Amino acid sequence: MRTIPAVVLGIVAVILLVIGFWYWQNDVEAYETYENTRYNYEIEYPAIFTPQGEPQNGDGQVFSGDSATLRVFGVQNTNGASLRSIAEQYFDAEDGDITIEENLSQSVQLRSEEGDAVKVVRAIALGEGGVGVAMLEYQDMFFDSVEEDVILTSFQRSGTDGTPGGGNGNGNGGTGDGSGGPPVGYRAYQSAALNFSMIIPEDATVSSVRDDRVQFTLLGPNNDPNTEITDGFTLTVFRDDVDATYNSVLAYAQAVVSDTRGGSENTITRNLERRTVSDMTAYRYSYRGALGNEVTEYIFLPDAMQHGYRMTYAINDPQSRGYQTTVFTMLESVRFMSDMAGGPPTFESVELALLDYPASNGLYTDTSDGPMRGCDRVVMVDRAIEPTTAPLTAALNELFSIETQEYAGWQNFIAKTNDTLSFNRAQVENGTAHIYLEGELSGLAGVCDNPRAMIQIEETALQFSTVDDVVFYLNGEQTDIVPDQSGL
Repeated sequence: MRTIPAVVLGIVAVILLVIGFWYWQNDVEAYETYENTRYNYEIEYPAIFTPQGEPQNGDGQVFSGDSATLRVFGVQNTNGASLRSIAEQYFDAEDGDITIEENLSQSVQLRSEEGDAVKVVRAIALGEGGVGVAMLEYQDMFFDSVEEDVILTSFQRSGTDGTPGGGNGNGNGGTGDGSGGPPVGYRAYQSAALNFSMIIPEDATVSSVRDDRVQFTLLGPNNDPNTEITDGFTLTVFRDDVDATYNSVLAYAQAVVSDTRGGSENTITRNLERRTVSDMTAYRYSYRGALGNEVTEYIFLPDAMQHGYRMTYAINDPQSRGYQTTVFTMLESVRFMSDMAGGPPTFESVELALLDYPASNGLYTDTSDGPMRGCDRVVMVDRAIEPTTAPLTAALNELFSIETQEYAGWQNFIAKTNDTLSFNRAQVENGTAHIYLEGELSGLAGVCDNPRAMIQIEETALQFSTVDDVVFYLNGEQTDIVPDQSGL
């Protein structure tokens, strides 16, 4: 019996693979269509790719193949950045040089190749400020340019009426509700103390509010509460007083990295690289922290070099929920007060001062890192308000409107006295907030208890950069808002 040589078997196997691959490529059923109802776009993807499911915010999806990954998502172009600058965000230094394959008013396509690794990013205008992004990454030896063309040329706006797609899937426009506000799943955040604004996920928590920082946290359903974040992300905004110390954003960024590298617990994993964010020049780098998680930091120098900003985030996304896309959406929406033209800024959220007080044996009711005032720690809690150009008045109205002695997990002593004490008005002159109250203080007793209402009101007022000092008036008379003092 004659045996077939191994080389012949090998040739036959290769031929069968080529035939099968050709058949798969040319089979009209080899692609399926994904439609996104939030941003109203569609794209075709190879049927053998596995959809990973939409994240909670519904902005897109990841499709995984053996040698390629396709990510599609929508973002809100809050500041009118160019499509090219948006697409450039999704390339890293290790991706190699970027080639511009298309640069039109309604679509941009960029490519990078490093060895066998290929990354192609296509950004398309979706109307009403919405932008669709498709990012295809693959190994050149295992993926064909024909497939790339089919996928990326199919990426387009969708809609049953033939008009440009909106942002919420119901034809009302790309902002989510047709009103020009934040996209669906996001809300506006503005800090008077730090002089910046951005959009944040509706479910994000705001914490560590100080005069130089604020942190946003979004936790997924599988996060382990007993350790560092295992499902979700944190993004912290820091503001540094630089006072013209640096003559460029690069000089400031180099100093920041030098400080980071100086920490023995930090290891730089990505060197500085120039980025464009919201049409502003920024620099980005990454490091591995003491706990082993990778942290990425974007560095800005706006405001005529009076303040520098660092936006630092860490992500853990084991279920591919799209946290990276959410973070990029937040970054792209950032605005600094010096960039906001046309009258006073409009505020859509404020912080309210609450207290974390000793429960027993010197232990606090919860773990907070706020500053000490009297017997307690001050905790600033974010609260949405109707848009206004008078945030101090709005913040104090909100503080006095809370009837419960516990709010957002912290103590509210205003609730003990707001049956007899009410807020009338506030006026800021030359850095001093004059706060007018009516009625009388009641419900507070004891050395620690007496100043608590005053502390909550004062700390709520001091969050604003225009307020350096606070003066209280009760029924027209100046007072300290402490029991047994004049006027109480």
